[in-house]
Amino acid sequence: MTALLPADDFHFSPENKRRLCGGGGYPRLYALKDNTWLLGYDNGRINVRRSYDEGRNWSEPSIASFHDEAFCANVDFHEMPDGAILCSYRAIGKPSISNYTRGIYCSISTDKGETWHEYNTIVSNFAMRLGEKKIIETMSRGRNVGFYEPFVDLINGKITVMYADDFSPMAEDIHHDTQTNYRCQRIMAKELVNGVWTNPRAIMDGAIEKTVSGITRLSRDGMPVFASMKTGEYVVVFEGTYRDQRETDSIRFEILMAYSTDGVKWSDPVEVFIPKGRGTKASAPYVCVTDDNRLAVSFQTDEDCFAATGKVGDGVSVMKCVISDGTPIQKMDRTHFSPAQDVFFLKPGDAGLWNGMMYHQGVLYCVSGLRDGIYINSCVIP
Repeated sequence: MTALLPADDFHFSPENKRRLCGGGGYPRLYALKDNTWLLGYDNGRINVRRSYDEGRNWSEPSIASFHDEAFCANVDFHEMPDGAILCSYRAIGKPSISNYTRGIYCSISTDKGETWHEYNTIVSNFAMRLGEKKIIETMSRGRNVGFYEPFVDLINGKITVMYADDFSPMAEDIHHDTQTNYRCQRIMAKELVNGVWTNPRAIMDGAIEKTVSGITRLSRDGMPVFASMKTGEYVVVFEGTYRDQRETDSIRFEILMAYSTDGVKWSDPVEVFIPKGRGTKASAPYVCVTDDNRLAVSFQTDEDCFAATGKVGDGVSVMKCVISDGTPIQKMDRTHFSPAQDVFFLKPGDAGLWNGMMYHQGVLYCVSGLRDGIYINSCVIP
């Protein structure tokens, strides 16, 4: 394949930016086979809206989560061969009711997302058969540990979920030190077989030192999103902390990717995007594969606000996007991606958070949670 010049044909326009709805976070777009679009987002519960005119108008939201005792977020959709739709999401127990509950659950819809029903559990701390005493002891050492950011698609024809797990390294006390354990996170995968999520395996194990760009260390590998290449490989993008706490970098999170030719063994990670400035971060990635087998990768970063004001953090991060130049996945690194574009043209200090993308009929759609609602922008990929 002849390498393209991504900067020449990859442009977002402020004229295409528009507000979809008010309130909510972690937005996700998904097109069903009949071209019904779903918009999922959270406000403590999982809300789902439907559009029958490619996103111009949206229904009132339906509720797709069934854990009102918990804070629910990190929504994702997958349409199964029979037309039923899976909605996966994570739940964190509210302190006043169930302080120690951590889990990822699935709802199901058989009417194109109009109504939802409980389906099954992907993973939870109380389903790991560790015993209540062990679970409470683990959560007492690391109260924020749990399971996060499910993403569901097909690998080798099997419905597969990937998610982030920092509960297990803490429960295993893998490094015999709470702070060191908390610096570790695994990207796990499971398959849906006869209605049960099974065959758990680590795709990326941040509890084991790996070398990335000459840096060898543990990492909080998390927020995975994967996709299928047109040439048969699989790619996963995620956030990691390989440059964090280094005297020369101190970049809290960066964007990485890995690939697999068989869906089983995965390559070592390579860097996709490194934010500029000390103490900055790039996190919450998403990936889509275009018709000409390029990778569009999005993320949120605070690098612009740091450059303008010195402030960092999620509260001043904005959605950016890059696209690869057609280089085969086996040879790709961050030098093969275009300069990052601010998708929603925000000012330093504004926020566009926990973003999602959808590639549909040659158009890349981006959604983000801004301060006054959920917004969409789009870019035609020639």
